[in-house]
Amino acid sequence: MSHTLHDHRRSPWLALWVRPRHTLRSLLKSRNAFSTRLLLAGVLGIVLMTELAAVQGLGLRHGALYLLVWCLPGGLLCGIAGLYLFNGVTCLVSRAMKGRGDWADTLSILTWTNVPLCVVALATLVQLNIAGMDYFMAGGAIVEHPATLALTFAKWIMVLLAARVGVVGISLVQRCSARRAASILLVSLLIMALITGAVFWGLEILFSLM
Repeated sequence: MSHTLHDHRRSPWLALWVRPRHTLRSLLKSRNAFSTRLLLAGVLGIVLMTELAAVQGLGLRHGALYLLVWCLPGGLLCGIAGLYLFNGVTCLVSRAMKGRGDWADTLSILTWTNVPLCVVALATLVQLNIAGMDYFMAGGAIVEHPATLALTFAKWIMVLLAARVGVVGISLVQRCSARRAASILLVSLLIMALITGAVFWGLEILFSLM
């Protein structure tokens, strides 16, 4: 048993894919480093801001420098702030649904949930290499290039794996069933979507007035 836990601590990036419950349980006993948290939160933010830029077709209205600032520094800041905000929302939802986990454990779980999204980031880099600026033209480049379309499906698979890791982790820290953990995660994501939508809507109005 101790040998198994040692293996999970040594290579959680790999073990998380095949044995998420055992890996997350061992990671909860050894708090993740702050640098790891920043890395994974930053990856999440960059992925989300890049996909948001593509969906909104920002490439039709802005140049490469704007997109670079939007996706990299903007994504990094949004990812880090979003992780802590999402953790707070998840803790509140968990308490409302009779969960028993604490802030630190929930934060650790949500941090490691981002591991599959590292693959999403790599797939996005490949798509950008194939499509170039066309990637930010409201999805047109994804349809025109079969390789980018296939990578999009692969990215959705990684998102589902991240959701699976999140459900397993929340069920561990909140000491609840997988069904209740999935409900906690879903409600938290919906609340975050509303908050994020309101923030971006407000920023869009602000920029239009400037």
